Amino acid sequence: MDTLYIIFSRLDEKQLGGGKQKGTMEPFCSIWWSFHRMESKGPPQTAMMPGKRKVAFSPTVEIHHHKLILGDHPSVSEGIPLTLDWSVEYSEAIDLDAHESRCRNGLPLFESSEREEMARHHGASDQCLLETRKELSLIQTSRRLSELDQPWGLWGSMSDSSHCYQQQRCGILLTL
Repeated sequence: MDTLYIIFSRLDEKQLGGGKQKGTMEPFCSIWWSFHRMESKGPPQTAMMPGKRKVAFSPTVEIHHHKLILGDHPSVSEGIPLTLDWSVEYSEAIDLDAHESRCRNGLPLFESSEREEMARHHGASDQCLLETRKELSLIQTSRRLSELDQPWGLWGSMSDSSHCYQQQRCGILLTL
């Protein structure tokens, strides 16, 4: 089974260090598209037997709800970046047609002002948002300089290297 995850969720006040509520906030949207590859019955399929493989898509969408926390993704062109917490709050399965009617173009997109308002509403202080913007600016500048140092400059593609590390910012422990 091949799976594509596109997941969005809400800030957690306890994790942001603000607010007096206990526990986590209710997530607002999360999508887990599950694509199932099905093969016809019979002998094993090989490249020498074209036309025998079939692909089918599930008629349901499994939705996993996650907390949303302050992030540091450098591709944000304006405002603060938000990222997902790793833990799944809860899951649900709904009909694909029902889901598509809920979200515009299949994805909820947020303007920079909406992201900042969500962060403030769930306990992020102005100081924390300012520190996040400063750090983001440094990361974006470093990325641009790094791209200029490569033989392909700004026009080529960079290999995506994944790094796992933990970072402490504004009292928030982020696992990236």
